[in-house]
Amino acid sequence: MAGPYGRRISENAKLAIIRYRKNGLSVIKIQQLLKSHHNCIVTRPGIYNFLKKWKAGGGITAKKREGDERTLLPLHLKFVDFWLSRNNELTTQVLQRKLFEVFGIEVSCSLIRKRRRELGWTSVVSKTCQLISNKNKMVRLQWCLDALVRKEKFENVIFVDESTVEMSASGRLFFHHEGSKIEKKCARKPKPKHAYKVHVWAGISYRGRTNICVFNGIMDSVIYQGILENNFLPFVEKKFPDGYRLYQVRRQYFLLFQSV
Repeated sequence: MAGPYGRRISENAKLAIIRYRKNGLSVIKIQQLLKSHHNCIVTRPGIYNFLKKWKAGGGITAKKREGDERTLLPLHLKFVDFWLSRNNELTTQVLQRKLFEVFGIEVSCSLIRKRRRELGWTSVVSKTCQLISNKNKMVRLQWCLDALVRKEKFENVIFVDESTVEMSASGRLFFHHEGSKIEKKCARKPKPKHAYKVHVWAGISYRGRTNICVFNGIMDSVIYQGILENNFLPFVEKKFPDGYRLYQVRRQYFLLFQSV
């Protein structure tokens, strides 16, 4: 028996409803007592429907729907765990279809979600990042291990990099006041096909950061020399008069330049 927002009424709440009803209380009074004495919110239609089914001979224990937990055997769960380990983006509907195609069983999506949680799989909203090849993963790992062996502290190292910022918003959440004009209530928001972009260059180190340079267009050697002349050289003259090492990020590698 579903309560508010599709929730099921607990067995303790059902027993309380039956007890209050036998004492001659109305549905409204039962609803108030459930909220105040049992901390349980149940709608009046939910109470009325339960009492109707109870008087017709129904019990207080919810009947198991088709495709209960006895349908998914340990062998099925092993395959679900194996499929998720191979591809952690499989949805509940895909797992449901694969179970039917391989084993010929039909189970509900709610049961699959429950067993998936019991297997230790939880949903996580992840952010995207740059794809790194297996070759470059090993190069980066070796670089980090070498730094640990050398006990590198990067005290005289300046890391510089650039990033691109897209000057547009693509949010899907918006607010609308009922009294506002209909033109403001749009089902779709326009998004530019080629949004305006700016590039940001900067450097960080133990002794501080460089100035931030914001520019547009394509960076060539002339533009990059101007960025270094106006933002990088004044910084090293002030903060690193005793020499420095420059780590410049290019694609998947660190390029090392050492001052002389």
